[in-house]
Amino acid sequence: MNRIGPGQNRLNSQPEDKMERTTTFLIHCLCCLVALTAIQASDKQVPVTGLIYQAPISDFSDQAVRKDPGVPIQSGAEIETGDCADYIDLSGQPLPIAVTGTTAGATNDYGPFPSQPPCWHGLHWWYPDACAGRDKTYKWTVPADGYYTISLLGSSYDTGLLLYNFTCPTEPSDPEDFICGNDDVWGIQSELFCLEFSAGHELLIVVDGYGGSYGTYHLQIRNEPSPANPDSFIAPIMEAEHIPGLSACAVHDGEIIWSGNYGYANISQNIEPTDSTLFLLGSISKTFVAVALMQLWEDGLFGLDDDISQYLPWEVHNPNYPDSPITFRMLMTHTSGIIDNWDVLDPLSTWGGDSPIPLDSFLEDYLVPGGSYYSAANFGDYVPGTVYNYGNVATALAGYLVETINPDSLSFEDYCQQSLFAPLGMNNSSWFLANLNIADIAIPYHWSGSNYQSYLQRGDPYYPCGQLKTSTNQLARYLIAFMQHGQIEGTRILDSTTVELMTTIQYPNVEPGSTGLMWFTYGPGNREAWGHNGAWSGYRTQMWYSPEENTGVMVLTNGEPNLGHWHVLQGLFEYVSYYLAVPEPNGRPSIPKHFALFQNYPNPFNPSTTIAYDLPKAGRISLRVFNLLGREVAVLKDGFSEAGSHRVVLDGSGMASGIYFARLEAGAFSQTKKLMLLK
Repeated sequence: MNRIGPGQNRLNSQPEDKMERTTTFLIHCLCCLVALTAIQASDKQVPVTGLIYQAPISDFSDQAVRKDPGVPIQSGAEIETGDCADYIDLSGQPLPIAVTGTTAGATNDYGPFPSQPPCWHGLHWWYPDACAGRDKTYKWTVPADGYYTISLLGSSYDTGLLLYNFTCPTEPSDPEDFICGNDDVWGIQSELFCLEFSAGHELLIVVDGYGGSYGTYHLQIRNEPSPANPDSFIAPIMEAEHIPGLSACAVHDGEIIWSGNYGYANISQNIEPTDSTLFLLGSISKTFVAVALMQLWEDGLFGLDDDISQYLPWEVHNPNYPDSPITFRMLMTHTSGIIDNWDVLDPLSTWGGDSPIPLDSFLEDYLVPGGSYYSAANFGDYVPGTVYNYGNVATALAGYLVETINPDSLSFEDYCQQSLFAPLGMNNSSWFLANLNIADIAIPYHWSGSNYQSYLQRGDPYYPCGQLKTSTNQLARYLIAFMQHGQIEGTRILDSTTVELMTTIQYPNVEPGSTGLMWFTYGPGNREAWGHNGAWSGYRTQMWYSPEENTGVMVLTNGEPNLGHWHVLQGLFEYVSYYLAVPEPNGRPSIPKHFALFQNYPNPFNPSTTIAYDLPKAGRISLRVFNLLGREVAVLKDGFSEAGSHRVVLDGSGMASGIYFARLEAGAFSQTKKLMLLK
């Protein structure tokens, strides 16, 4: 195991690019899973040590099929089953607690609340008009101070998990009673991961069936280790979710502040991942396509709302709506109407090497009438720009447009090498296996239920959507450049206004309403983040950053976990918050470079929490706390303060449970953080 702690700032770690064969299950989109082909068996178990981690429930045998997908969500409708007065009390049961119940497609008229900020403990935003349906309610009294995960499994496609302060028999009516929620992932599992609670806290757990969901669910409550030490949660998560190897790092203020490598890159040869190990990125690759294309947009070579056919050697039209143009903006927001037809795409995969099919010929055959892969099923039956449908072929087309538009007529690979990888110092990154040493790449694995089976490396003709291979230290430089408004160490890859445009939701009225230009919003641990995840055969990956905290986290694995890589991602965000709030000796520089107010830790808290802030120069400052009504409830600092990193403790003993806001003002600088007090 290799890792770097807070006292060692810069690290070069190189995880491999990971490719997933089918649509990345990105934030709000459903994907197809790859058939298990071209795999080799390995009987070796991967030993991963650490604290006991209760594995998520994994029995899918009684998972129900959604019976009536056409039932609309109707706010205010009567609850069909379950009432706050009829809750089931789980308090006092030994952990882990596991219960089974059924949903019946009911709707709920009280949660979550329109005035409540979205809770970011899951993959989905909680829209007030889209969240409905409470079928079952449970009371649980927290037995001891610590971290807990509440998990929901097997509940069809339209069931969510909501958490409130317990108010029964009166149903929750105050927005402050809503703690957080999580929609289902693929209709498979919803989790509220690693929440910190104090002993005696009474919670109302709601299994929220809506939109015509029917079937059996499993609810589980389990302990989690503290995020204060990444080893304490990464190793047990890997063991529970059968992740053979993992490389991860966290960045803050333009530097790597933590990095770690775990498990095996090659099980049969006992090779551990190192800083030079490559992983296939999967759909994180799509963000590189967008950056490359937007570089050409900055040069004035096309407009975002131009018809892409003007820039291609052949025209592309949806046969169902031939007069409606497909634009660059649509390609980069998954609204183009170009569909991934897996009946066509799956047989084209090459196992053990790059695809011999050129990108341009594949796209022409797939998109142009008369082509050998052309089908009406390659296009959606809706007007382009009106419906979100996650698209790999559409991203490949965006990559090909880089080829047709760049003035030097470079291939997509060569353009990326010259305009992205070389400027960023990503000198061992490539879209193609032929350009890399295969021994440097982590072997992709599938867990069969008893052992790990290795895949051959895979190549596809639509490679720009997911087949970039790189390492964590190289990927960190890319993410840092993006976080620093398009530049790193004096090298600029994008203008700051372009980065802002790419992280602006383009079609807020088109669900899921979280899509920028190939970058998505997501919220690990009650924070807003931008980034992407990835999935390919034998690889699962994450790359996200919080603009408010100026923190980014990436997690690269050579396995196929369900939610384990999400858990590690969230745990590392929490670890960074902890590290920044409680600096270790010889950690961050004594004189910071920038003003900053950091997220309090712990959060939620009871009764006290630590708030850290950085001052690059001495001066008069103000640090105050306000409630939801804007009323001042605490003055933590008001006066002169020396330059440096500072910490103060907020004592909430005399404050009511709820949402509060801490605001730091120092001259022209002002920053606010949301705090949550739970008693």
